[in-house]
Amino acid sequence: MTGVIDAHVHLWDRATDPQPRIDPQTMAAIDRDFGAADLERMLDDTGGDTAVVVQAGNSIAETRRLLAGPGPRTAAVVGWIDLTGVRFVLDHLGGAADSADDDWETGLRALAAQPNVHAKISGLAGLVTDPARLRRMVGVAVEAFGPHRLMYGSDWPLACLSTGPVVWRTAVDQLIGELSAGERTAILSGTAATCYRLGT
Repeated sequence: MTGVIDAHVHLWDRATDPQPRIDPQTMAAIDRDFGAADLERMLDDTGGDTAVVVQAGNSIAETRRLLAGPGPRTAAVVGWIDLTGVRFVLDHLGGAADSADDDWETGLRALAAQPNVHAKISGLAGLVTDPARLRRMVGVAVEAFGPHRLMYGSDWPLACLSTGPVVWRTAVDQLIGELSAGERTAILSGTAATCYRLGT
């Protein structure tokens, strides 16, 4: 499998999957339905090929709906799975944007010590305006996990609440720009393909 895999996107239809956490006043940019056509446009805008759809709620019904009609560029759906050989994927580098950096780093390194834990460089688009902090966080993650256990994710459409998925993708490309071509490919597609068993 080649090309960029966005390892963290959400789709929702509020008629079947209400989104009570979305405040129409403060989250107007995402106060609507997001479907396969929206996903295709975002992937085209960010240079992505396929995406891994992550649940927006926590219901079996949502997982079934996503599996029944994921769209042509959905590579996988994260939902209910068998636990044999389970791999854990830490979203958003463990919520670094909401944590004290020292506490976050200690926790991230502890998780990285477990070989079955992978992490997503996602959910941090709001930190693009703090490049030193963002570079430090991604640097710690690359050092702790290695590129082959890290994956890129746009966190679309939630990224629209800050800089947007295109600015975030550009920032990620800059942050990993000094890595080898193979390491960049791992973060942009290889880790997601392996972790989610895509193309097998």
